[in-house]
Amino acid sequence: MFDFLARNISRHPWRVVISGIAFAAICGIFGGPVAGLLQGGGFNDPASQSSTAANRLEAATGIRPDGGVVVVVKTGQPVTSQATREEVDRLTRLVGADPSVKVALNYYLTGSSALVSNDGTETLVIGQLRSMSDADAGIAATRIQRAVSGDPAVKVGGFGLASTQV
Repeated sequence: MFDFLARNISRHPWRVVISGIAFAAICGIFGGPVAGLLQGGGFNDPASQSSTAANRLEAATGIRPDGGVVVVVKTGQPVTSQATREEVDRLTRLVGADPSVKVALNYYLTGSSALVSNDGTETLVIGQLRSMSDADAGIAATRIQRAVSGDPAVKVGGFGLASTQV
């Protein structure tokens, strides 16, 4: 099959080039307007049970149920050290001060070991975002990322930031 294809392409190279240009032009004519109709997001089926549950949770709490902003803190010392605690407390205040954040949580506030790495050297600060659009969540996450960008012990992630980057 590939021999046949290669023979025909090499016998009629201009037909292949002209066909390719015509195909690209037709795709551009019919596909060009589609780009203006595309929207970001749309990762969930609004009719699904999980979307219904997420909407109810958001309505009841005023917090986006997707995790908001996640800040990973790795100071090079154990989570039990005073230096790590001071850094986590500072970051929790910084994240919590953002107007889009309803509540900022960390290991020291919750006592949850799920917020600490297995080796005990990394921990998370979670910024639970208020109820808002995906675009606004991305703006808030980007703002928080910029606020902590000079700190080498910190990495920022979460749905809002990931959605904006995608």
